[in-house]
Amino acid sequence: MNGLIIACGKKDSLGNDRLMNPRGLMCFGKREVVAHIVDKMADVGVSSVWIIVEQGLREAYETVFKKSKSGCTVYIEEFSGLESVPAYIYGALRFSHGAPLVAIADDNLFTFSLAPLVESALRRDKSVLAVRDRSAIDGDAAQMNLGEVVVDRNGKITKFRDSFTDAGILHSRLIALDIWVFHPCTVALIDALLKKNTPLASLTKTFINNLSCYEMNDGFWADVGKKSLRHSASLYFSKSLPDEETVSVDSEDPSSHSRPLRI
Repeated sequence: MNGLIIACGKKDSLGNDRLMNPRGLMCFGKREVVAHIVDKMADVGVSSVWIIVEQGLREAYETVFKKSKSGCTVYIEEFSGLESVPAYIYGALRFSHGAPLVAIADDNLFTFSLAPLVESALRRDKSVLAVRDRSAIDGDAAQMNLGEVVVDRNGKITKFRDSFTDAGILHSRLIALDIWVFHPCTVALIDALLKKNTPLASLTKTFINNLSCYEMNDGFWADVGKKSLRHSASLYFSKSLPDEETVSVDSEDPSSHSRPLRI
């Protein structure tokens, strides 16, 4: 089983600049968010993790895993311009390799195990999205522009609001976390639709119709891109606020293009 961490994108869902202080490189509990995520992936048997970063950030992410060994082989790939859903589609097609793919955005900091999510995907033979009851989230979720889902009595997703592309608020009980397990069947479906030149909007709708969700209400979770949740994470991990910490990035070589590196 492989893992994917989406650490690219120049703006977040609120329009804030992600490059000045990359989410995955923020430290909580003396470890970077991306290192916390890789540890959680390793715990459920992920052997290889690909991290997609913006151009110029490769060295900063490499440094994390040079100083802190993980239970996975980590590859860093630079790719500029990928945002939200297209980033996951690209990653699923590139890195699934016929096995389930655990895919997580780099601003997710959490303490719960990914095992129930993986088990749900394998049991249902479907891709699964982690969701959380809004009552388990600190602060007013409606003000944070978090993704949302509405499900029927059988747990099937009937409405999905992507925080990047969909306007309005559903005021649903369930908040969509950017934590996914892509089943090989879903990856095959996406591949077939792309070969038919299916528009992204139609492809996304088909994907959502074949998606299930799993509630993850235990433990701690925060989107560290949101200031109030970042503050909660800082308190939880007894770490000072990272707002004043700026990651130094050497981007003198804009001509560098995507290539995976093994750490």
